[in-house]
Amino acid sequence: MPPAGARGRAADWLPADSMAGLAWILSLFVVFIIAAGNGRRFWWSGLVPSLVVPPVVLTLLSRGRLDRIRIARGDLVLFAALGALALVACFSVIAAPAPLDTIVPFLGVYIAPLLLFVAFQHIEVDERRLVLAWNVLTLGALGPLIAGAIAYYNEWGIPAGLELLYSRYDLTRMQGYMAATFGNTGNTAAFLALLFPPWLVLAIRARPLGASRAFYVVAIVVALVHILIVQSRTLFVTLLVILPVTLLALRVRLRALMIPALLGLGFLVVQLYDVRDQLASLTVGALEGSNEDRSVPERFEAMQIGVRLMRDNLLFGIGPGNSASVHPYTSSHQYWVNQGAELGVGGLVAAVALSMAVFWKFLRSCTRVFDGPPGSWRYINLVGPAAFMLYGCIANMPWSANVVDTWAGLFGVMLGLAAASWAPRQGSVARALE
Repeated sequence: MPPAGARGRAADWLPADSMAGLAWILSLFVVFIIAAGNGRRFWWSGLVPSLVVPPVVLTLLSRGRLDRIRIARGDLVLFAALGALALVACFSVIAAPAPLDTIVPFLGVYIAPLLLFVAFQHIEVDERRLVLAWNVLTLGALGPLIAGAIAYYNEWGIPAGLELLYSRYDLTRMQGYMAATFGNTGNTAAFLALLFPPWLVLAIRARPLGASRAFYVVAIVVALVHILIVQSRTLFVTLLVILPVTLLALRVRLRALMIPALLGLGFLVVQLYDVRDQLASLTVGALEGSNEDRSVPERFEAMQIGVRLMRDNLLFGIGPGNSASVHPYTSSHQYWVNQGAELGVGGLVAAVALSMAVFWKFLRSCTRVFDGPPGSWRYINLVGPAAFMLYGCIANMPWSANVVDTWAGLFGVMLGLAAASWAPRQGSVARALE
């Protein structure tokens, strides 16, 4: 028999009911698997748990009575948008010229997040369980990020100036970094868009001097290293929009930001001094494209091709994930256009509806951060999906990365945790978030 103290500590995060306890353990397992990005090498290690665990969790929580599963009224629009995307994608798979090539993207991008959202929103949560869930998620996510940072250091050392600025263009020397992370820098940037904003909120709101704050500060530092490595303009724009909203919602005082702001400014001054002679050409290149970097004009061209693909395949699109082989640029580089190209006009409408639903829920959560623990935690779980959607609307997200459901899985988990029913425990220890 374990000591009484151990039983008490476990009871803080493990539901007393055996069925609910098993469902919670399985949920933590799938959160870790998805966040760790194990599908990078073996697709089944990331995708299968995302498909198998949610039905098992729902069965355990409903005692086998699946007719008891209900969607909260406030989440019906979100559920309808996710369901509509899955339904339209199903028709697109059937009509696709090569349906077998579309099954894995269909399952990973459309079915897995829907199942995860429904399963997680039926789990009863409180602060301790949510703290544990985010600790597990962050621990899993730090695995590939730390591995990528080590791979980059082994190849480049500590770069400065032009070397840091141009390293991402050297695809040969970046192979180790991309293999350790998520295949290319754009995929890693989308991963950071999902995780950096909630990590920042958790670091700001965590109890002072606690281990939780130090843990998320470490996560933020690791994320900042990767933000400098990938140098994604889409990620920069996303953070420039989301982070001020986050700081305003949390009512962070400017003086609390002075030290990190001065350190960041000093770092930028040192880097910009080394590239001072190239600043004009780099600015023009960022806006119009240059011989080395034509990503901006190519993105517009990719969107135009995506629109043409949608017009030519208006009802069912070219099939989930088929942009990688049909589109000259592998995607339309804009989430709505890409969904329209792959799924047809129904996919375009459902993608816009999903984006609007996520943005609306996030904006509503901004006004309820200080309404108590449920409000603050809903904000934490929604800020990542909102940033991810904004990232996709500016460019595109790696939904069609075929064998990886890391992004879609995290997206579904966070939306589900934001919609989960709140079950505060009597006599619980002081809150982990203030």
